[in-house]
Amino acid sequence: MREHFILSNYLKASKTFDIYRDVFEAKSLEHQYLPVEIPTQQMIEVSETELRSLRNFFSDFRRNPNAVSIVVSNPFKQLVLQFCDELSEEAARMGAVNLIVKRNNNLMGSNIDGEAFFLGQNRTTGYDFPGKTVLVLGCGGVSTAVAFKLARVGVRELRLFDIQKNKQAQLRDKLENHFPLLSVKEAESLDERAIAEADVIYNGTGVGKKSDNPSSVLATPLPDHLQVPATALAIDSNYTPWSTLFLEQCAKNGCQTTNGFSHMIAFVALHLSSILDSEIDYGFVREIGERHI
Repeated sequence: MREHFILSNYLKASKTFDIYRDVFEAKSLEHQYLPVEIPTQQMIEVSETELRSLRNFFSDFRRNPNAVSIVVSNPFKQLVLQFCDELSEEAARMGAVNLIVKRNNNLMGSNIDGEAFFLGQNRTTGYDFPGKTVLVLGCGGVSTAVAFKLARVGVRELRLFDIQKNKQAQLRDKLENHFPLLSVKEAESLDERAIAEADVIYNGTGVGKKSDNPSSVLATPLPDHLQVPATALAIDSNYTPWSTLFLEQCAKNGCQTTNGFSHMIAFVALHLSSILDSEIDYGFVREIGERHI
Protein backbone atom coordinates (compact mmCIF):
# COMPACT_ATOMS: atom_id res chain seq x y z
CA MET A 1 0.00 0.00 0.00
CA ARG A 2 1.53 3.30 -1.13
CA GLU A 3 1.19 6.10 1.40
CA HIS A 4 0.72 9.84 1.06
CA PHE A 5 0.51 12.30 3.93
CA ILE A 6 -0.84 15.77 4.56
CA LEU A 7 1.06 17.88 7.09
CA SER A 8 -1.00 20.58 8.77
CA ASN A 9 -1.72 22.17 12.14
CA TYR A 10 -5.46 21.43 11.88
CA LEU A 11 -7.14 18.69 9.86
CA LYS A 12 -10.42 17.94 11.59
CA ALA A 13 -12.47 19.94 9.07
CA SER A 14 -10.55 18.78 6.00
CA LYS A 15 -12.52 17.09 3.25
CA THR A 16 -9.43 15.90 1.38
CA PHE A 17 -9.29 12.47 3.02
CA ASP A 18 -12.66 11.43 1.63
CA ILE A 19 -11.77 12.85 -1.78
CA TYR A 20 -8.42 11.08 -2.05
CA ARG A 21 -10.00 7.82 -0.84
CA ASP A 22 -12.73 7.99 -3.46
CA VAL A 23 -10.28 8.86 -6.24
CA PHE A 24 -8.06 5.93 -5.29
CA GLU A 25 -11.05 3.60 -5.21
CA ALA A 26 -12.37 4.86 -8.55
CA LYS A 27 -8.96 4.30 -10.14
CA SER A 28 -8.44 0.92 -8.37
CA LEU A 29 -5.23 2.17 -6.77
CA GLU A 30 -3.72 0.70 -3.62
CA HIS A 31 -2.86 4.08 -2.12
CA GLN A 32 -3.93 5.84 1.05
CA TYR A 33 -3.86 9.45 2.26
CA LEU A 34 -3.01 9.93 5.92
CA PRO A 35 -3.08 12.88 8.33
CA VAL A 36 -0.07 14.30 10.14
CA GLU A 37 -1.41 16.97 12.45
CA ILE A 38 1.09 19.01 14.45
CA PRO A 39 -0.96 21.58 16.36
CA THR A 40 0.73 24.97 16.64
CA GLN A 41 0.07 27.51 19.35
CA GLN A 42 0.02 30.29 16.81
CA MET A 43 0.32 30.75 13.04
CA ILE A 44 3.22 33.18 13.38
CA GLU A 45 5.99 30.84 14.50
CA VAL A 46 6.60 27.22 15.42
CA SER A 47 7.97 26.26 18.83
CA GLU A 48 10.96 24.00 19.46
CA THR A 49 8.59 21.21 20.57
CA GLU A 50 6.65 21.49 17.31
CA LEU A 51 9.89 21.57 15.32
CA ARG A 52 11.00 18.38 17.08
CA SER A 53 7.74 16.71 16.01
CA LEU A 54 8.48 17.76 12.43
CA ARG A 55 11.98 16.28 12.57
CA ASN A 56 10.62 12.99 13.88
CA PHE A 57 7.98 12.82 11.16
CA PHE A 58 10.48 13.43 8.36
CA SER A 59 12.84 10.86 9.81
CA ASP A 60 10.04 8.27 9.85
CA PHE A 61 8.97 9.27 6.33
CA ARG A 62 12.47 8.64 4.96
CA ARG A 63 12.62 5.18 6.57
CA ASN A 64 9.13 4.14 5.46
CA PRO A 65 9.48 2.15 2.19
CA ASN A 66 5.80 2.72 1.32
CA ALA A 67 5.88 6.50 1.79
CA VAL A 68 5.60 8.42 -1.48
CA SER A 69 4.62 12.05 -0.91
CA ILE A 70 3.76 14.77 1.59
CA VAL A 71 1.27 17.56 0.99
CA VAL A 72 2.35 20.55 3.08
CA SER A 73 -0.21 23.00 4.44
CA ASN A 74 0.22 26.24 6.37
CA PRO A 75 2.00 27.12 8.59
CA PHE A 76 4.72 24.67 7.50
CA LYS A 77 5.28 25.57 3.83
CA GLN A 78 8.39 27.63 4.50
CA LEU A 79 9.62 25.63 7.47
CA VAL A 80 9.91 22.30 5.59
CA LEU A 81 12.56 23.67 3.23
CA GLN A 82 15.21 22.45 5.66
CA PHE A 83 14.04 18.84 5.31
CA CYS A 84 14.23 18.70 1.50
CA ASP A 85 17.25 17.35 -0.37
CA GLU A 86 16.32 19.17 -3.57
CA LEU A 87 13.97 21.97 -4.56
CA SER A 88 12.24 22.69 -7.82
CA GLU A 89 13.26 25.98 -9.40
CA GLU A 90 9.91 27.54 -8.54
CA ALA A 91 9.97 26.37 -4.90
CA ALA A 92 13.50 27.72 -4.50
CA ARG A 93 12.44 31.10 -5.88
CA MET A 94 9.42 31.27 -3.62
CA GLY A 95 11.10 29.88 -0.54
CA ALA A 96 7.99 27.75 0.07
CA VAL A 97 7.13 24.09 -0.52
CA ASN A 98 3.69 22.50 -0.65
CA LEU A 99 4.51 19.09 -2.11
CA ILE A 100 7.36 16.72 -1.28
CA VAL A 101 7.93 13.54 -3.27
CA LYS A 102 10.40 10.82 -2.30
CA ARG A 103 12.46 9.48 -5.20
CA ASN A 104 15.34 7.08 -4.46
CA ASN A 105 15.13 8.24 -0.84
CA ASN A 106 15.76 11.85 -1.87
CA LEU A 107 13.08 14.33 -0.86
CA MET A 108 12.17 16.66 -3.71
CA GLY A 109 10.27 19.77 -2.68
CA SER A 110 8.10 21.62 -5.18
CA ASN A 111 5.30 24.16 -5.13
CA ILE A 112 2.20 23.69 -7.27
CA ASP A 113 -0.05 26.00 -5.23
CA GLY A 114 0.03 28.74 -7.85
CA GLU A 115 -0.90 26.35 -10.65
CA ALA A 116 -3.68 24.85 -8.50
CA PHE A 117 -5.04 28.31 -7.65
CA PHE A 118 -5.11 29.39 -11.28
CA LEU A 119 -6.60 26.13 -12.56
CA GLY A 120 -9.32 26.33 -9.92
CA GLN A 121 -10.15 29.92 -10.81
CA ASN A 122 -10.25 29.13 -14.52
CA ARG A 123 -12.70 26.31 -13.95
CA THR A 124 -14.98 28.19 -11.53
CA THR A 125 -14.94 31.98 -11.96
CA GLY A 126 -13.12 32.22 -15.30
CA TYR A 127 -11.80 35.55 -14.02
CA ASP A 128 -9.53 37.55 -16.34
CA PHE A 129 -6.55 38.45 -14.12
CA PRO A 130 -4.17 40.18 -16.61
CA GLY A 131 -4.05 43.94 -16.11
CA LYS A 132 -5.75 43.83 -12.70
CA THR A 133 -4.70 45.16 -9.30
CA VAL A 134 -4.68 42.44 -6.65
CA LEU A 135 -4.55 43.04 -2.90
CA VAL A 136 -2.95 40.05 -1.17
CA LEU A 137 -3.74 39.65 2.52
CA GLY A 138 -1.09 37.57 4.25
CA CYS A 139 2.37 36.91 2.83
CA GLY A 140 3.00 33.32 3.91
CA GLY A 141 3.45 30.20 1.80
CA VAL A 142 0.14 30.03 -0.05
CA SER A 143 0.04 33.77 -0.75
CA THR A 144 3.60 33.62 -2.08
CA ALA A 145 2.68 30.91 -4.59
CA VAL A 146 -0.48 32.72 -5.64
CA ALA A 147 1.39 36.02 -6.01
CA PHE A 148 4.06 34.39 -8.20
CA LYS A 149 1.41 32.87 -10.45
CA LEU A 150 -0.49 36.16 -10.71
CA ALA A 151 2.75 37.90 -11.64
CA ARG A 152 3.35 35.34 -14.37
CA VAL A 153 -0.11 35.76 -15.91
CA GLY A 154 0.32 39.53 -16.14
CA VAL A 155 -1.52 41.34 -13.36
CA ARG A 156 -0.85 45.06 -13.39
CA GLU A 157 -0.07 45.45 -9.70
CA LEU A 158 0.26 43.40 -6.53
CA ARG A 159 -0.36 45.08 -3.19
CA LEU A 160 0.81 43.21 -0.12
CA PHE A 161 -0.40 43.36 3.45
CA ASP A 162 0.68 41.29 6.43
CA ILE A 163 0.72 42.09 10.14
CA GLN A 164 4.25 40.66 10.09
CA LYS A 165 6.00 43.39 8.14
CA ASN A 166 9.15 41.29 7.69
CA LYS A 167 7.15 38.70 5.72
CA GLN A 168 5.54 41.46 3.70
CA ALA A 169 8.95 42.92 2.84
CA GLN A 170 10.40 39.48 2.02
CA LEU A 171 7.63 38.72 -0.46
CA ARG A 172 7.99 42.16 -2.02
CA ASP A 173 11.74 41.57 -2.48
CA LYS A 174 11.16 38.16 -4.08
CA LEU A 175 8.59 39.53 -6.50
CA GLU A 176 10.70 42.54 -7.44
CA ASN A 177 13.72 40.29 -7.98
CA HIS A 178 11.94 37.82 -10.26
CA PHE A 179 9.43 40.17 -11.90
CA PRO A 180 11.22 43.53 -12.33
CA LEU A 181 8.49 44.97 -14.58
CA LEU A 182 5.70 44.22 -12.11
CA SER A 183 4.39 46.98 -9.85
CA VAL A 184 4.62 45.72 -6.24
CA LYS A 185 3.52 47.88 -3.33
CA GLU A 186 3.34 47.33 0.41
CA ALA A 187 0.30 48.47 2.36
CA GLU A 188 1.21 49.71 5.82
CA SER A 189 -2.40 49.32 6.90
CA LEU A 190 -5.77 48.33 5.50
CA ASP A 191 -7.57 51.56 4.68
CA GLU A 192 -10.26 52.76 2.31
CA ARG A 193 -7.80 53.51 -0.47
CA ALA A 194 -6.10 50.11 -0.33
CA ILE A 195 -9.46 48.39 -0.62
CA ALA A 196 -11.08 50.77 -3.11
CA GLU A 197 -8.31 50.41 -5.71
CA ALA A 198 -8.29 46.61 -5.68
CA ASP A 199 -9.90 44.61 -8.47
CA VAL A 200 -9.24 41.39 -6.55
CA ILE A 201 -8.81 40.81 -2.81
CA TYR A 202 -7.16 37.52 -1.86
CA ASN A 203 -7.27 36.31 1.75
CA GLY A 204 -4.32 34.00 2.30
CA THR A 205 -4.02 34.69 6.02
CA GLY A 206 -5.89 31.64 7.29
CA VAL A 207 -7.95 34.01 9.45
CA GLY A 208 -11.55 32.81 9.64
CA LYS A 209 -10.70 29.14 9.15
CA LYS A 210 -12.50 26.56 11.25
CA SER A 211 -10.49 25.22 14.19
CA ASP A 212 -10.93 23.76 17.66
CA ASN A 213 -11.59 27.31 18.84
CA PRO A 214 -15.26 28.05 17.99
CA SER A 215 -14.53 31.76 17.77
CA SER A 216 -12.00 31.26 14.95
CA VAL A 217 -14.77 31.40 12.33
CA LEU A 218 -15.84 34.79 13.66
CA ALA A 219 -12.55 36.38 12.66
CA THR A 220 -11.78 38.28 9.46
CA PRO A 221 -8.71 40.16 8.21
CA LEU A 222 -10.89 43.06 7.04
CA PRO A 223 -11.91 45.81 9.49
CA ASP A 224 -15.70 46.12 9.68
CA HIS A 225 -15.79 49.75 8.56
CA LEU A 226 -14.12 49.15 5.19
CA GLN A 227 -16.38 49.08 2.15
CA VAL A 228 -15.23 46.65 -0.53
CA PRO A 229 -16.12 47.85 -4.05
CA ALA A 230 -18.98 45.90 -5.63
CA THR A 231 -16.86 45.36 -8.75
CA ALA A 232 -14.18 43.41 -6.85
CA LEU A 233 -13.64 39.66 -6.78
CA ALA A 234 -13.05 38.37 -3.24
CA ILE A 235 -11.17 35.08 -2.91
CA ASP A 236 -10.61 33.22 0.36
CA SER A 237 -8.00 30.47 0.54
CA ASN A 238 -10.20 28.80 3.17
CA TYR A 239 -13.21 26.60 2.43
CA THR A 240 -14.08 25.52 5.99
CA PRO A 241 -16.44 27.13 6.71
CA TRP A 242 -17.77 27.30 3.16
CA SER A 243 -18.58 31.00 3.50
CA THR A 244 -16.11 32.72 5.80
CA LEU A 245 -16.84 36.01 7.53
CA PHE A 246 -14.42 37.66 5.08
CA LEU A 247 -16.49 36.44 2.13
CA GLU A 248 -19.75 37.44 3.83
CA GLN A 249 -18.37 40.97 4.37
CA CYS A 250 -17.52 41.24 0.69
CA ALA A 251 -20.79 39.70 -0.50
CA LYS A 252 -22.78 42.29 1.46
CA ASN A 253 -21.21 44.93 -0.77
CA GLY A 254 -22.21 43.08 -3.91
CA CYS A 255 -18.84 41.47 -4.65
CA GLN A 256 -18.39 38.23 -6.49
CA THR A 257 -16.94 35.78 -3.97
CA THR A 258 -15.30 32.37 -4.11
CA ASN A 259 -13.61 30.14 -1.55
CA GLY A 260 -10.61 27.80 -1.66
CA PHE A 261 -12.49 24.63 -2.60
CA SER A 262 -11.59 24.90 -6.29
CA HIS A 263 -7.93 25.44 -5.33
CA MET A 264 -7.99 22.28 -3.21
CA ILE A 265 -9.67 20.24 -5.96
CA ALA A 266 -7.14 21.44 -8.53
CA PHE A 267 -4.29 20.62 -6.18
CA VAL A 268 -5.53 17.03 -5.78
CA ALA A 269 -5.72 16.65 -9.56
CA LEU A 270 -2.23 18.09 -10.11
CA HIS A 271 -0.70 16.19 -7.17
CA LEU A 272 -1.98 12.81 -8.29
CA SER A 273 -1.20 13.49 -11.96
CA SER A 274 2.43 14.13 -10.95
CA ILE A 275 2.91 10.81 -9.18
CA LEU A 276 0.66 8.45 -11.16
CA ASP A 277 1.02 7.18 -14.70
CA SER A 278 -2.15 8.88 -15.95
CA GLU A 279 -3.59 12.40 -15.83
CA ILE A 280 -6.25 12.99 -13.18
CA ASP A 281 -8.83 15.43 -14.55
CA TYR A 282 -10.02 18.41 -12.51
CA GLY A 283 -13.65 17.75 -13.41
CA PHE A 284 -13.39 14.13 -12.25
CA VAL A 285 -11.99 15.21 -8.87
CA ARG A 286 -14.52 18.04 -8.56
CA GLU A 287 -17.41 15.64 -9.09
CA ILE A 288 -16.08 13.45 -6.27
CA GLY A 289 -15.38 16.46 -4.05
CA GLU A 290 -18.90 17.81 -4.36
CA ARG A 291 -20.25 14.64 -2.77
CA HIS A 292 -18.49 15.63 0.44
CA ILE A 293 -19.46 19.30 0.69
